Amino acid sequence: MRRIKKEQLTLAVDTAKGEAREALQAVYDEHNHGQKKKLVKNERVKAIFDRFGVEYEEE
Repeated sequence: MRRIKKEQLTLAVDTAKGEAREALQAVYDEHNHGQKKKLVKNERVKAIFDRFGVEYEEE
């Protein structure tokens, strides 16, 4: 088993999290107002958006 240094692991995790946030933000941004509202209404989706730092409007 290959060992990875803590700094390398932290960098890899941060990179993956940033890529996931960008992808989730792009998905959210491509929806119309009604679809966005429906997405954020779903607590599971909202929790993921919050975890990854996706910017969304709450109504």
